[in-house]
Amino acid sequence: MYNLEITGKLEERLMKAVKAGAKILLDLDDGTGQFATGAASCTMDTAFRIIIVKQTQDTPDYQLEINSNIGKIYVKPHSKDMLISQMKLAYIPPFNQLTLSGLGEVIDPNVQIKNLFD
Repeated sequence: MYNLEITGKLEERLMKAVKAGAKILLDLDDGTGQFATGAASCTMDTAFRIIIVKQTQDTPDYQLEINSNIGKIYVKPHSKDMLISQMKLAYIPPFNQLTLSGLGEVIDPNVQIKNLFD
């Protein structure tokens, strides 16, 4: 089981979207899935994106559920190899960044947001 704590302004922004009818995806940007923008980048970095879609959007690639303080978040099942059981997604104000971390380890220091809901 995976748990994700979302903090700060990001928690407020995502909770507002969820209450308005959004579904939140944590997407490993690996070039697969319906929201892929092309081939995966050839780097050693792990890159995640938060994708905000309508609750009614069919998301067959995102079958793994993660518990969070804003509700369920959905990921591609093969992404679990990159995840840690207890994670945190935090907004870092001085750098205007979103950082995904877990158990003292940074998973992705620069998570992007793609809003397909508004």
